[in-house]
Amino acid sequence: MEEVIEGLFDAGFSVWNNCIDLAGNMFQHSPRSYDGHLWGIVMGLFKYILNGSVPLATLFFIIAIYKSVVSSPPEQALKKFLSDAMRYGIILFVMFKLSDIIEGIMLFSDRFAQSVIRAANISGKVRIEYGYGPVDSLMEKIHQLNMDLSTVDVMDFGATIQEFFKQMGPYILYFIGGVVTLLILVSSGLSVIGIAYQRIVKPLLMMPLSTVVLSMGCCSDEGTKQIWSMGKTFLGLCLSGGLFVLAVRMGGSVSSTLIADYLSGSGNTSMSGQIITIVGADANALIITALLKSMDAMIQKAFG
Repeated sequence: MEEVIEGLFDAGFSVWNNCIDLAGNMFQHSPRSYDGHLWGIVMGLFKYILNGSVPLATLFFIIAIYKSVVSSPPEQALKKFLSDAMRYGIILFVMFKLSDIIEGIMLFSDRFAQSVIRAANISGKVRIEYGYGPVDSLMEKIHQLNMDLSTVDVMDFGATIQEFFKQMGPYILYFIGGVVTLLILVSSGLSVIGIAYQRIVKPLLMMPLSTVVLSMGCCSDEGTKQIWSMGKTFLGLCLSGGLFVLAVRMGGSVSSTLIADYLSGSGNTSMSGQIITIVGADANALIITALLKSMDAMIQKAFG
């Protein structure tokens, strides 16, 4: 039974630590620097679609001339033609410079994340691992679990039941704590990984489509609005890595502070101390996950 209980905690701690390590690495890098092979594939697709977007932009420009110039009064036709031609020229210029613009955004994203990491000098436990006093104390307590009913008089039913629950109580408590901890840490870890992969994958998916959106900007003011909206979203996703790192460190600091006063050292081996350790481990993951989701929502609102 002790091996089962220890296995539950070990599995939960391992999943959370692996997820937070992987997510932390992804937060510190832009989509370009995180996976060079994937970046090369996306850039190849981007350039391929870019070659077909210039004729598409020309087609939208002709449609815009027909809609605005042909249907406009003569005194306004020249003005609208010049306006559409200027927009067409600007969009073509941005198209041909788009790869350089994206490279610059990625470089700035990497530098921004590193600057936040250096500036955010916040201490706190993010990983849940051995070598940390309360966790070692918890595992030692689980190893010491021992149920011995050999001295109980089976003819004394009341004493038997009392002794049984007295010795089974810690098993039940730790087993329930292990199951709850496993569920919380696994679900929190998967949520963190989802946010991290979303930050990497979304910009890569948006890049090939960006040239098509630029082409649509030649046709109408609605297309121009889509360009600005997509550009802000792309910039927000790239810059979010540094903010996510800050959220993780703040979450680790807050959750550590919540139990630091109670578990000031590794000598607290009481049952209440073990419960606080279990709750602290679960709270650590929940607080970090909640802060990441809040930061993600705030970035979407600011750059969406």
